Amino acid sequence: MKILKFNEVGAEKSKDGRFIYRYFDEPITREGDNLVIIPVTIPSGVVEQEHYHEKVNEFIFFLTKGISRVNGKDYDMHPYDILILDTKERHQIIAKDADVKVLVIKKGIIDKVNC
Repeated sequence: MKILKFNEVGAEKSKDGRFIYRYFDEPITREGDNLVIIPVTIPSGVVEQEHYHEKVNEFIFFLTKGISRVNGKDYDMHPYDILILDTKERHQIIAKDADVKVLVIKKGIIDKVNC
């Protein structure tokens, strides 16, 4: 058993202004595949760098409302909405008028490509 305390993890500030908390990276199979759950805060007025993932699907669970841009089209997202992204789908989150908080859930490999 493990207990992971969010308040014991430091924030990592990305180049585009988001705050990322990397504290959940745990095996989900005996073969060693890891699942990561990454709390992210996008401050009001920040537009995330558009990017895609080469090898893994990504799930974004919205804790607050915000705008998600996928392949050039904007979508209004609300609390508890989940955005499911296939590989190579270009995406970004826009925090227009308020902070946006999400949980990013994916397999624990680095495959992000900035556009």
